[in-house]
Order: sequence, then structure tokens, then C-alpha cells
Amino acid sequence: MGERPQPPRPGSHSPTNPGDPGRRDPIRGEAFRLLLDNAGLGIGYWGLDGTCLLMNRKACEEMATPREKLVGRNIRELFGEEAGGMYLDRIQNVATAGRPARYRDEVEMPGGRRVYVATYAPVPDESGKIRGVQIIADDVTEQHRAAQKLRASEALFRNSFEASDVGMAIADNRGQFLSINPAMSRMLGYSVEEMARMSYRQVTHPEDQERSRKRFRQCCDDLMPYTLEKRYIRGDGSVMTGRLTISPIISDGEMIKVVVHLQDITQASQLEEQVRQSQRVEAVGRLAGGVAHDLNNLLSPILGYGDMMLQCAADDGQRAAADEIVRAGGQARDLVRKLLAFSRRQTLEFKPLDIDLAISELEPLLRRTIREDIRVDLEAGERVPPILADPGQVELVLMNLAVNAAEAMPEGGVLTMTTGRTSIEAGDRSAPAPGDYATLIVSDSGCGMEDEVRNRIFEPFFSTKGSDRVGLGLSTVYGIVKQHGGSIRVSTEPRQGSEFVLLFPAAEEPAEPIERDDPTPRNLQGDETILLVEDNSHVRRLANVLLLQRGYRVLVAENGAAALDLLETHTQPVDLLFTDVIMPAMSGKELYEQARNIQPGLRVLYMSGYSDEIIAPRGVLEPGVQFLEKPFSAEALARKLREVLEGDPPAR
Repeated sequence: MGERPQPPRPGSHSPTNPGDPGRRDPIRGEAFRLLLDNAGLGIGYWGLDGTCLLMNRKACEEMATPREKLVGRNIRELFGEEAGGMYLDRIQNVATAGRPARYRDEVEMPGGRRVYVATYAPVPDESGKIRGVQIIADDVTEQHRAAQKLRASEALFRNSFEASDVGMAIADNRGQFLSINPAMSRMLGYSVEEMARMSYRQVTHPEDQERSRKRFRQCCDDLMPYTLEKRYIRGDGSVMTGRLTISPIISDGEMIKVVVHLQDITQASQLEEQVRQSQRVEAVGRLAGGVAHDLNNLLSPILGYGDMMLQCAADDGQRAAADEIVRAGGQARDLVRKLLAFSRRQTLEFKPLDIDLAISELEPLLRRTIREDIRVDLEAGERVPPILADPGQVELVLMNLAVNAAEAMPEGGVLTMTTGRTSIEAGDRSAPAPGDYATLIVSDSGCGMEDEVRNRIFEPFFSTKGSDRVGLGLSTVYGIVKQHGGSIRVSTEPRQGSEFVLLFPAAEEPAEPIERDDPTPRNLQGDETILLVEDNSHVRRLANVLLLQRGYRVLVAENGAAALDLLETHTQPVDLLFTDVIMPAMSGKELYEQARNIQPGLRVLYMSGYSDEIIAPRGVLEPGVQFLEKPFSAEALARKLREVLEGDPPAR
């Protein structure tokens, strides 16, 4: 036992009797040799000393060497000292053990490096003594390379799966998660271990459950991938909007698993909603701008004749009726102006403004307007830059924000207005453009807002105060701030108050003093000659009456051509042209340019009910040009006329 087999002596023959054909060694049999040569595997027979005793055709082809140059040579000679020695050790170990063994080797062959799985099997003689070892070599190079590629592919997939910023998962055909990558875990706010015990239903927003279930079932039936945008409930209870792509894994015509890709599009979805809201806002603005002219022309006679009725009412009943007409007309006028402010189409007069000065000027009115149980704190910042603004519109912003804050504090509280300055760098989305800004922060200690309310507060006609409230206060603020090139954002939490942060671009020029109307009575009568040009008959008749009441001599024309004819034929000089801006055939600006050729010293006062963006290209809103917005009151017209007639003469 344990005796190492001895190799055959050189020149010895088969251990069987060579003279008995029936008892020939099968290795030496021609039929068996033919069988070996036709085998698809490389087969060799080696003596225990490593001598090659037999090599089939496939093995010879693999080694690219004729059979006669292989048989009789030692394995060390054929494969080198190191590899050949290793193969000889295997041969002798297998012979000693008396049982087959399998090995896997990468071998440098004439055609290149190959991979083999070799089976070493001992070959005994009739007496059972091991005389040699048979080696059957299976070339598995292609399988090896395929396995390497598969492993590399799996490693690449695993690395991509783990490192991807896109949420990825594998789920079964019931939606149960089987494997989750870290990005998916981070997105949804659950650990990988937690999600491994969950299904897609447990993280889907309740309102999207049914839609999500139907699409998943459809995927199971038609075996087609799909993409779906839906909401998810994260681990902390917050809501995430995701773009989900499901790709089925199919076996035997059935979906067995799905590959899940998930992108967090919450911010993109919010931006899209802001764009849609902006488009809705723009549509309302276009509507407001389109109807403003007609509404203002209609409101002009309503307010004008209402004022007249109020002044000449015979009794309290008539006075009350006239007062209701004027009040309703005034509310309609204010509504149109708010819509134009919201849509950024109202007529503005920009000038450098000190925002701290604007607040201090408004403070007395602010304190009278706000209830006594609300403390008002005004905190001026350092080096606050002037802004290019319409003072009246900035005051409207301040009042609307103050009133909104007061309504949020029904039981009293603190209203704070703080100014400051800030610089916005490129890439910062908190302002429309990089540069220096004046900041205005209006905060309150009130009830705050839920997200649903906060997301809609700047929408026109949205109000939490009941159906009797128009809800244009904050939308007006939004429009005015945007028209000034600024931005506004709000931070709020339920029961934690609200904070509005407004940014206004800094002006390059120093601030101008705020002009206030002189409250002292003044003589608004006149005896000058005025050429009134208005294509709307209602406004034309009203303006004529108001001018005559103030003592003016009036020439009336319904268009530019008729006005020029009057100037040509009128023997006395005309002091002022009072004309509409937008008229058929000839605009007010064109009329004035031609009229000055007839009377060089002619002054002009323009009027219009159109929005800023329509009349601005006509050049009537340039500095120094006098303009009166429709609908106007009798007193506003009278004051404006005296301002123009008593001002500096027009420059040539």
C-alpha cells in the first residue's frame, strides 16, 4: 500500500500479450485510436515518468505539432520545466491516489493563451497496476471569456447600480422590492433594509395609488415598459414627485421581475407649475390689458356724471344714489388698476427713490390703518441703496403687505418692516439678475400658512377670507415688484408667522424727494382755449362738460384730421391740445407733431385708457411728457390742466 507506481522500462511493450489480438492493450488498438482521433476533446496518454505515449488528433491540432513529434517526448520538454513539472506531479499524484482529478489551467499554446479544464484519470493494466494516466483536456477558453465578460458586466452593473444618482431597484411581479440602490434609499428617505421589506404601494402617495396600480398591472399583461410621473411619501412624511420607469424582465412569456428607475423631479415639477402659473397669470394680464381701455372709457362717464349728480343732488335720496354710483365706479376703477398692476401693464412713473424715506413718509398712515393691538416696528438698514421706482406703487406694496399681515394677526401681534442691502452673485436664483439690491423684509407673528395656501397667495382672485373678497392684494404686490425688476418670496409655517422678502434693483442715481400733493385749496378755473380730441363719444362729451365747467373755451374734434382742420380755421390761438393717445388713422403723438407746425407754442396733455405696454411705444410716457390716465375725476383733470398750462413752455 502506498507504493509509488514505477514507470515502464524504456523499450518495454504493453503489459498484455502482444501475440494475442484479443488481449491487446486497448490504447494500442487501431479501432480505439480511430475513436480517439474523432473525439472533440484533446486526449493524451502519459507514462508515469511524463513520457507521451499517445496523443489524439485534436490534441495535436491544439499543440500545432505532428503526432510523431509529440509521442515519446517528456512532458517537461513539451511544456517547459515549470509547467511540465507541475503536470508531472499531477500525473504521479493521480496514479498514486488511484482516482481521477480535475484541474483548470491557462496554457500558452501556439495559437495563443487558452483555458482548459483537464481530467486526469489513472489507466491500470489487467492486473490493476497503474501504468499511466490519461489526460482529457476540454478547451473552455470561449466559455471562460464569456464568464469573464459576464462577471465584468455584473460588476459594472453593480457599481453603476450602487453609484448611480438615479434611484434604481429590482422588484418582483407583485411590486415587492428585492434590491435597492443607495440613491433610491436617499430619495425616499428609507434605509435599504427598510425598503427591502416594502412594496411600491407603501411609498406611493394615496391619491396616486390607483393610477399606479393600473399601470403596473398593464405592464404585467402587455410586457411593455412604461414611464409614469407620480408622487411618493418619503420617510419623513414629505411629498416627492418622481418620474418612474418600469422595465419588465420576461421569462417564458411572463414578467417575473421589473427593473425600476426613479428620478426626483420635485423641483422640476415645481418649476413647471410655476411656468404654468406664469402662463395663467400672463393670460389674465393680456385679458386685463385688452379690456382695460374699454372699461376705462366706460368708467369715465360713469364716474364723471356721478360726481356731477353728487354735487347738484336736490335731496338726500338723490345724493345717496349718486354716492353709490360714484363708489361702485371707483371700486371698478380700482379693480382694473389692480389687474393691470398684477399683470405688470399699468402706467408707472419711475424715479430714484429712498425706500426708507418712503416707509417713514407712510408711517403715520400705516399706524392709523393698522389696529392698536398690533405693534409696528420699522428697522432701517445701513447703506440701503436707492431704487428706481414709482413712489405711489411702492406705497401700495407697503400698504397691501401691512394689511395682509394685520389680517393674519386677528388677536394682535407684531408687524416688522426691515430694510437692507444685498448683492446677488451670478447663478443665484433668488433674484432676476446678478447685482446690488435693496431688500425689504415684511414679517408678522400671525397664523402663518399651509403649503397649499402659500403656493397660491399670488394668484389673482385667490382669497382665504371668503367669497366676498376679491383677493387681489398680494397679486397686485407681485405684479408691482416684478414690473420694477425685482423679486418676492415668502417663508411661512402654520402658527409661526410669515416673512415676505422683496428685492428691488439698486438705482445708479441718488434718490429724489417724495412729492406730495399740496392739500391747500387752489384756483382750478381757467379761461384758456383747449382743443379736445377724443374718438370715444362718451368720454368726449364728458370731457367737454368738465372743461366748460372750469371756464375753458373748448374746441371739440373726434379724430386727428378734424383737429388739424380746426387749428387751420380757428382765428384765435389755441393754448393746449388735450388728446387721446390711441385713435384711428392718426395717433395723439402724430397729431401733436403736426399741430405744432401750425401753432409752435401749443402745449399738450395726453390721455389714455390703454395699458403702459401699448402706449409706451408712442412716446407719451417719456420724461417731461404730461399724461392723464383714464378714468379721471373732474378734480384730477382740473389740477393736471393747471399744471400743464402754468408750467414751462414746450421746447422746440
